[in-house]
Amino acid sequence: MIVDTQGDWAILVDNGFGDYFEYKGSMTGFLYDVLSGSIICPKFSKDFPNKNSKNTFVALKD
Repeated sequence: MIVDTQGDWAILVDNGFGDYFEYKGSMTGFLYDVLSGSIICPKFSKDFPNKNSKNTFVALKD
C-alpha cells in the first residue's frame, strides 16, 4: 500500500497479521533501498534479496 498524506509518501508493507513495516519515501526509493540492501524489511523473507541471484539493481546516474 502506498499512502500520500499532504505530499509525504509512505510505503506500508503488511504481513497480513495487522502488523506492517513503514518506509517514508517514494516507491523507487523503497525499491532501491530494499534491493541494494540499504534497508532490511522485516516483513520479507530473511534471504530477500537473494545475494546469490544473478540479477542486479543499479541506480541510474545523471
